[in-house]
This record gives sequence, C-alpha cells and structure tokens, in this order.
Amino acid sequence: MESKITILPTETIFYRTFDTRIRIIKLPKLYHFGKHYPRFDETGRQSYRVVRIHRSRMEYDVNFYTSNPAMIADILASDLEVVEICQPLNQMHKELLHDKDRSVVIRDKLWYRKYKHKITAWHNYEKPTTHDESKVMVQWIYDNFDRRSNRLVSNSYGTWFSTPGRLVSPPTIFTNSEETMMLMKLAYSDMLRMTMETCITLKEIDN
Repeated sequence: MESKITILPTETIFYRTFDTRIRIIKLPKLYHFGKHYPRFDETGRQSYRVVRIHRSRMEYDVNFYTSNPAMIADILASDLEVVEICQPLNQMHKELLHDKDRSVVIRDKLWYRKYKHKITAWHNYEKPTTHDESKVMVQWIYDNFDRRSNRLVSNSYGTWFSTPGRLVSPPTIFTNSEETMMLMKLAYSDMLRMTMETCITLKEIDN
C-alpha cells in the first residue's frame, strides 16, 4: 500500500544496524512479523527489529527497522498500512550510513559552501596526555590540513602555548580530504575522541 506515504531521508543508522524505518499502523493484535520474515539472515545477523506502539485493545502500530531491500519492497507491496518510510535516498547515502568511521549530515549546502567533511575532536581524559604531546598533536593537524585547502576553527583561547598546565585543544576541521581524515584517526584515536561527519546535500539527494 504505497499511497500517502511520507518519505524521509535517513540521518543516522537505527540501533547501529538498520538504515530504514517503516511506520506501519493499525495492525491486528495477533499479527506477527515472524510468520512472514526470518528474524536472522544467512550470516546470523538480525534481519529486522519491530518496536510496537499501542493503538487500542485490538490494534497496534509499529516502527519496523531493516536494511533488507527485498523485505522493504515486500512490505510496501503488501496490504499493510504504511504511513512513513525513512530510508537512504541513493546508494552513496546507504554506503555512508553504514560507514562506521563517520556519521551522515543532510544539509542544504556544504559547510562554508565548500567542505564535505567535518571533524570535531576533544581530549580523551582516560588517556594520560602531557601538554607537550597535545602541542605536537595540534601542530600535526595544522601541518597536514593545509589552510589553503581546509578550514580550521580554533577552540582555544589565545595562542596554543599560552597556558603551560593545560592541554591544547584541537581545532574543528572542515575538509574534503578523506585520506587525511583517516590518517588523523590512525594517529590520534587514543589521545582524542573524534566525531567525523560527512555532508550530503539536498542537491545530491535530488540527483
């Protein structure tokens, strides 16, 4: 039943596994998805997840989560009352959602109308780090993310070296270089906590 379905782009993986959420309403109380779809795939991974939402004594609604294209197509072709689907809008979007090294952000425009990726990092205080080590880390960032090709936004007050007893904070990085992003992750994943985001623009989605 495909009429009047609201379609939304998926912004983040659901339950760290699924890229699609289907909202289905008015299911009979005794309806069970397990009679129609296998709970696990051939590799032993969970195929779907169902979260029930109470509607009445005789009916319920669900959020149905999966990444299985055949299962999605079958549900959309069925007589179930689907009112909303949140899904990847193209193959690139799907691949980025499942990339464990980053999260996806959907925006009207690239950051500063130019940069595809953003790195936000902060010190991992479970890992002992000296002031000098933090200075070396920040210098590495400025050496490897050339300001002619990248944008670095400082998160420190004054100069890097102004407070000897305080760790130097890494800048927020806007870049188009995936290679340098991965180098930074390899070099400083112990010292820093990092959030790596990749932007998908509305124009890319339309294409």
